[in-house]
Amino acid sequence: MADDSIFTVGGRVAFWTIIFWIGVGLFLSGIGTFAYQCLTWLRFGYWPQFEFSLALDQIGLGDLSTDWVGVNRIIRGIMEQPMAVGLLAFGCVIGGLGIGRMSAAQEAEKEERRKAKQLKSKSPSME
Repeated sequence: MADDSIFTVGGRVAFWTIIFWIGVGLFLSGIGTFAYQCLTWLRFGYWPQFEFSLALDQIGLGDLSTDWVGVNRIIRGIMEQPMAVGLLAFGCVIGGLGIGRMSAAQEAEKEERRKAKQLKSKSPSME
């Protein structure tokens, strides 16, 4: 049944499917970044340093700061991590969120269809 697929395009499921694929893309970007670094090291003998902040700068989120000193230290610590690690972790989080919410949305839609079918079968027929 096509409707029972976890990737059905319908209502809430479609939104979370997109979120899931964004997570997959981020994860694959992390793998690609690491592969590029490995190939550069193998060919030229140096390891290119990319910080996670570089990736966030590209999407306009490079200047994350608050009035709280401790929170700023946490943000700075995350931003100083290697880009490959940040993309892999962020991709896992976003992908996991997408797949989890997609499954929940799919179950909710199945329940709605089941209740609608029960109501339809209980209604008196006009004969």
